[in-house]
Amino acid sequence: MITADRLRRLLSYDPETGTFRWLVDRGGKAMAGTVAGTRCRDGIDIRIDSVIYRATRLAYLYMTGELPNGRLVPLDNDPFNLAWRNLHYAPRRAA
Repeated sequence: MITADRLRRLLSYDPETGTFRWLVDRGGKAMAGTVAGTRCRDGIDIRIDSVIYRATRLAYLYMTGELPNGRLVPLDNDPFNLAWRNLHYAPRRAA
């Protein structure tokens, strides 16, 4: 499980644009300064240490210091708009 400290050492996140960029060379196309992530049908995934994370969850971790215990929903229904102001946190309900 990734920590906020590890995430911030590997990636930068611009809350205005929602863009993640690599801070370090990761091999292949993942060079320092390049945009991180792969577009999928319903969002953006980023592979870190052989684990695939949804970029919305990483944005939440980057900004708050913890992984969300619920869903992050884009307010404009665009799963590729990762701007912090566009992400709505929907916590899980207790049973």
